[in-house]
Amino acid sequence: KKKNLFSIDSDKKFMRQGNWFRPITHPSFFVDEKLKWMNKNKIDHAVILTLSQLYCNGWKKSDAIDTIRFQNDFNYSIQKKYPKKFTCAFVVQPLYMDFALKEIERCVQLGLKVLCLPTHFLNANGEWLSTAESDIDLIYELANKYRLAVQIHPYDGEKMIALKNEYWRFHLVWMMAQCADTLHLFT
Repeated sequence: KKKNLFSIDSDKKFMRQGNWFRPITHPSFFVDEKLKWMNKNKIDHAVILTLSQLYCNGWKKSDAIDTIRFQNDFNYSIQKKYPKKFTCAFVVQPLYMDFALKEIERCVQLGLKVLCLPTHFLNANGEWLSTAESDIDLIYELANKYRLAVQIHPYDGEKMIALKNEYWRFHLVWMMAQCADTLHLFT
């Protein structure tokens, strides 16, 4: 919170990162409330992904490492506490490949089986690269070795696609476009 990397308001109404903020639209964003919601809706098991705000694009290495470990450890703690209720994912930052590969190994040892990647990331030159680029092959090879599920999530579309943000249209259009683009490049 002190570094403006990520925080949740004490009243649990907004999540924040620097000048960016997003409303928390349902109490089920939080574990106890999620369990009640799952029970009410007869959902036996859920997959918890990672927050795309914590993919750490453009962050210095030390902040990225600290944040990714925090998030992955948090997700692991949920899966460990509720193994019959949750399968939790983990994230790595492709820019820091040495750390990304070590973090995959560490998360596999913890028992996490879903790797979340952004559709694209900022390279060392400040250019956006697709996670389908060959620069990322080592991550996919390790994910394949450990038979991990890989979830691709769009990131920062408003910086790339100029559509009016009204009625979630903008959000849904760029999310689908970025995912389709990544999968198309990958295949």
